[in-house]
Amino acid sequence: MAKKSSQLSLDLEHVLPAGELKELSKLLSAGRSELARREKIKRTHRELRRRGVKFGGAMPPYGKRVGADGKTLEDDSVEQAVIAFVVALRRQRETYPRIVELCNAQGFRNRVGKPFSKSLVVLICERDAPDVKIPRGRRPKSKPPQEAA
Repeated sequence: MAKKSSQLSLDLEHVLPAGELKELSKLLSAGRSELARREKIKRTHRELRRRGVKFGGAMPPYGKRVGADGKTLEDDSVEQAVIAFVVALRRQRETYPRIVELCNAQGFRNRVGKPFSKSLVVLICERDAPDVKIPRGRRPKSKPPQEAA
C-alpha cells in the first residue's frame, strides 16, 4: 500500500509545481483541523443538551465560528476571505447566479463541503453588503432630452 502512496506523490509532483503541491498539502491539513473543530462543537452541543442548557444549537453565521471557550463567536479567516470575495463581486454588480458560478469555479465550498448555492450567496450579501441593491429586471431607458418650446 505504501508503494501506491509514494507513486501517487510522484505523479502529483509531475502534474503540480512544488509550490502548489505544498499549498494543497496545507489545505488538506486545514481540512482535517476543521473537521476536528466541528467534532468539538458537536461534543459541546451534546454536553449542553445533556445538562439541560437551552441554546439555539444552530451553526454560527457563515464567517464566524465558536471560540475556544465554546461560548463566544470569532471570525473564521477562511470564510471571511470568501465573504470578501462575494461582496466584492456584488459591488461590481454581478448577479447571484454569476457569483455562485465564480465561487464554485474557485473551489469554494459551504460548511458541509458542498458547492456554493444561490441561497448562501444571498444570505452573505444581505448580511455583509446590505447597501448594495441591484434593481430587478431591465433598467428603464433614458428619455431623450426635450427641446425647449
